[in-house]
Amino acid sequence: MPLDPDIPWGWNLLLFAMLVLTPLVTSWIANRGTKAKLAANTDQLAAIAHEVRPNSGSSLADAVNRIEAAQVVATEQIAGIRDDVGGIHSEIRDVRQDIAGVRADARHDRRVVADAQRALDDHLQAVPGLIAETVAKAEAARIRRCPQRKGN
Repeated sequence: MPLDPDIPWGWNLLLFAMLVLTPLVTSWIANRGTKAKLAANTDQLAAIAHEVRPNSGSSLADAVNRIEAAQVVATEQIAGIRDDVGGIHSEIRDVRQDIAGVRADARHDRRVVADAQRALDDHLQAVPGLIAETVAKAEAARIRRCPQRKGN
């Protein structure tokens, strides 16, 4: 609303005061606690800065550094464990191959023993016949060699 020269000067002054003073008063009311808030924010920022900068152990940065160092050590240990597990897998594979060889040897030995048992059984079954044959031959040879008895 512009100033009107036809109305009394008091009204124009009042209108001018409202146009100029209203934003100033509104701004002053809105910002009257700004210094206190700024001081509080400054203190909070200082506390945050203290936590994020290394300070010999108690800051977040120090904690992150400790965690990173522990992670490096854990990674190295995991790599060592991984190598150990790989070696164990290799040893297990070798043992399995050895067991397979022992099983094959055992199967072969069982076949050899079974063949020997069969041969022995066959031989033992033939023994009575061989004994009888040997006895018969011995008797025949004895009779031929032995002189005739006198008196017969």
